[in-house]
Amino acid sequence: MRKTFKILTLLLTLGVVWYLFQDIVINAVSARPCKNPISYSLVAFDERFGISRDYFINALKEAVNSVLTAQEDIKIASETALKAAKAKIVSPR
Repeated sequence: MRKTFKILTLLLTLGVVWYLFQDIVINAVSARPCKNPISYSLVAFDERFGISRDYFINALKEAVNSVLTAQEDIKIASETALKAAKAKIVSPR
């Protein structure tokens, strides 16, 4: 009876943790860069939208840098997790 209660408590705890953090886990696991980069070119600029060409170019550069930084962070986190997993498998208890 006591063992059953412990198992049910463990399962309930795991269920609650999964429910609370499932979005974070799913996003971390599924966050992969595109297989093919998206290319773009700026042929003409229309200032009728109320922003200057320089402002647009700077905002575009900032967005690209944000994506590159995020990709690098994901790569570092993945490599760190892989090293930790390998160390755990290799090291005897």
